[in-house]
Amino acid sequence: MKNFIKPFLLVFVIGLATLISCQDEENQNNPSAGLLDKTSAVTQKLQQLTGNNTSIDNVIDSTDCFSVKLPVQVMTNGAIITVDDPEDYQTVEDILQQTPVGGFVDFVFPITLITASYEEIVVNNEDELVSEVADCFGFESIGCLSLNYPININLYDTGSQNPSTITIDNNQEFYLTLFNLTATDVYEIDYPITAINASGQTITINSNDELDTAIASAISDCDCDNDTPLRDDLILYLTFANEVNDLTGLGNSLAIGETEFVNDRNDNGSGALSLTQGNADNQVVTAGNVNNDMLQNNAFTVSIWFNRQINNFQGPAEILFQNSQLQISLEGPASEIRAPKVIAPGAEMVDQDWIDGQLFGQIGVWHHVVVTWDGNMLSLYRDGELRAESTAEFSGVMPPNFIGGNFQGFVDDVRVYKRALNFNEINTLFNLEGDINTCL
Repeated sequence: MKNFIKPFLLVFVIGLATLISCQDEENQNNPSAGLLDKTSAVTQKLQQLTGNNTSIDNVIDSTDCFSVKLPVQVMTNGAIITVDDPEDYQTVEDILQQTPVGGFVDFVFPITLITASYEEIVVNNEDELVSEVADCFGFESIGCLSLNYPININLYDTGSQNPSTITIDNNQEFYLTLFNLTATDVYEIDYPITAINASGQTITINSNDELDTAIASAISDCDCDNDTPLRDDLILYLTFANEVNDLTGLGNSLAIGETEFVNDRNDNGSGALSLTQGNADNQVVTAGNVNNDMLQNNAFTVSIWFNRQINNFQGPAEILFQNSQLQISLEGPASEIRAPKVIAPGAEMVDQDWIDGQLFGQIGVWHHVVVTWDGNMLSLYRDGELRAESTAEFSGVMPPNFIGGNFQGFVDDVRVYKRALNFNEINTLFNLEGDINTCL
């Protein structure tokens, strides 16, 4: 009995065979060639893009080695929580933030671990969990590009010469299809396909070249720690990593006057902003809107790192942060003693510990200032400690406006939240290393 191949499959087979016969080692790894195999650079990037996101649940397992299969029960702060879906991670994080320093998560065993390659491993106790972590090297996923499904690929085995078309519906199916390719398999993606980039835009990809570029751009744009601590309720985040850019995407920030980028407090190159003119027009301005209104939840937090570069400054108060109702500045009884000061409706307070300690000559030294308002109490923290408190009243709308003004020095890692951080959270910010991420 004869086997017959349908005409359209015959054309496909002949085309593939012709292309394959012309391939050498160089063009097998060239994304411009229509066919891809297990060793192609695009294939390797696709596996990185579609592998299991092992960092999604770090709040419960504290590692990028694997994720924990849901549902799972965890114990923290004396409470047992059932985590049924990823939204429940926030519940665990909220409890941890209210827990004294040293709070941690325990699992109710047994649990099932899922590796980056979607392998499932049953763990029966804490010792087995520690062993799995010790044997793991983590996984570098790409979190700033997501493919839209379904995607069709044409698969061809050069040994048996059997073609097939596969419809892929999710990352796991795509990863495992690529993972299970044999040495004789080649495949072709049925373009166009679409994806969502770091800016939330849908992009159309028409070829292997464009796919390779899109993944490379995602790696570059998302070269950041996706586990950035305390990013919930952020409405402004300026890391000044060689650019002035609000990483929350809620507003546009613009540098005015002469600025340049310098090393941050951990000597990361171009990781902080220098306001070199030090006059009233030397600022970073952020446009306001309903999404970055500081009073939208009747509470807020402003966090900023600063480093003075001029002593004996004879001018007016050096502004660190200011808008229509709030001013955070450096001001004191003498030009060389510039203490953090806060002015708000019905409140004016200063870091008296700075003045009493005669912290003059604080040039070239990084300090951390945080101001919180919980709807009633306005609090000033400096270098992780509460320095002053006062009741205050704010009303209407209050968008983040500008940083700088008569300040000649460096600023870095500016954060504004639409809630009041607690003491433990403020200490977490104070102990973080300088951030040079360019995305969240």
